[in-house]
Amino acid sequence: MPHIDTLLDQLDTLRRECEAAMLDYTGSATMCQIHKDGRVTGGLKYQEGRLVVLGSVIRQIRQLAQDDSLPGLLDGSLTAEAARWSAQLARYQAAERPAIIWVAYSQGGLDTVQEIQHGLLETSIMSEQ
Repeated sequence: MPHIDTLLDQLDTLRRECEAAMLDYTGSATMCQIHKDGRVTGGLKYQEGRLVVLGSVIRQIRQLAQDDSLPGLLDGSLTAEAARWSAQLARYQAAERPAIIWVAYSQGGLDTVQEIQHGLLETSIMSEQ
């Protein structure tokens, strides 16, 4: 299934870009040190949300790669993920005193799910059925 390999390559490229962006924020410090120093930024949390989604989707595709119904299964899974991230974002935004880092984290996750749904999937799996 070369189209699945293409999708995995695209997702892996996005993951590497996300990791590089996180490294730009952290330098050589560990996440624990950054949190301890109070240097966590919305940009770092946004990338962390992206990374969580990318890792999850990559694992799902690898687990289901041989399943002929992968596009439908993945589409359903991404729809559920989008709803979960959207609800989480709305909850953080509606807080009396929204924590910007958790708003950014949730926005990063939601943006990435939507990017995969509307960009990569349509060109990689859905179009090659």
